Amino acid sequence: MAPLVSSGRKFIMSASFNESCDGTSAVSATTSATTSSRDRRPSAVVRRGGRSGALLVFLMVVCAALGWGPASSSYAFAADAAAPASARQIVNIVSAPSGLCVEVPASEVGQPVRQGRCFGKPGARWYLQSSGAASDAVNIVSAGSGACVEVANSSPDNGAAIRLGACDSRPGASFRIVPVGDGVGFQTMTSTTPKCLEVTESSTADGAALRQWDCKQQAGAMFFQRQPPRQWETTLVNGNSGKCLGILNQSRLDGARAIQRTCTAGTDERWQVVELGEGNVAVVNGNSGKCLAISNGSLDNGANANQFSCDGYKFHTWAMSPAGDGTYTLANLRSGKYLGVRGQSTEEAAQAEQWDRTANTDQLWRMSPTGT
Repeated sequence: MAPLVSSGRKFIMSASFNESCDGTSAVSATTSATTSSRDRRPSAVVRRGGRSGALLVFLMVVCAALGWGPASSSYAFAADAAAPASARQIVNIVSAPSGLCVEVPASEVGQPVRQGRCFGKPGARWYLQSSGAASDAVNIVSAGSGACVEVANSSPDNGAAIRLGACDSRPGASFRIVPVGDGVGFQTMTSTTPKCLEVTESSTADGAALRQWDCKQQAGAMFFQRQPPRQWETTLVNGNSGKCLGILNQSRLDGARAIQRTCTAGTDERWQVVELGEGNVAVVNGNSGKCLAISNGSLDNGANANQFSCDGYKFHTWAMSPAGDGTYTLANLRSGKYLGVRGQSTEEAAQAEQWDRTANTDQLWRMSPTGT
């Protein structure tokens, strides 16, 4: 099943550039944003500009990260034009052969870097910063954790694992942006022989690991960027009970049940609503990074709501609609049934479930956004 990867907008960049980061004379770029409900390919961000367009987009991010040229806001995508100059440009890094996003499954140092379905995952959001290893070197920073992509132990060997590590000027944590085919590559600084980040054997499989390998213009070493879907943080307060949607025992495990409880400002009561276009959203738990889902993709009334790794399937996706008085309904995209609380209960730890649409207020949810 194809993942949902688009926020409903595509970005077309045409540009010419030379080796300077001077934003007036050396870089001339025209960026336009157009609404699109059909073109969901992550490569649509840069493919139309070809190799030079793809490289320019990354050069812009690199220049901003290194503090060269104009303020970073001048390099932003059109949708980010209102962002302050100091704002980091957060992107998805997309493997060219697969269209999957470079991601980490969790935020801890040592986590493997892999490719996975693009679905607004916290572990698939990255930005660049200067590494200090060289004037043109950058760290690749996880926006969720602040940790950096690294070659394990700064090994110079082919096949060395890629993982999360400390952000510093070590060779294994420092990269140069180089042209690869129609996209860009990340050249490591661990060896005198040029080596690059690569999706192992140019695999297109979900979950395929990244590794270090000789830079040979291979497909698996070619990447594009795209702007992540817009998202914002909120609580989900039940319209009947006044209690917050959370996860039982603040679990981070797949399959952990979604329940209501007295609002405590716990991190599992915070949810990232990720806009996927056409009114559809993913609802990602702030504690676990997993998506609100329906157990086993059930179509039945009374099926439990739980959390599961975000994979882009319909039972992880919700149609969010205003219901009046500042409340919203959430209808599961697979079943068409609505998120509510079992038996319209007002009790602590009552199970969240799906049911046909009713007039009951337990199917209404009040959101209190805290950011964008």
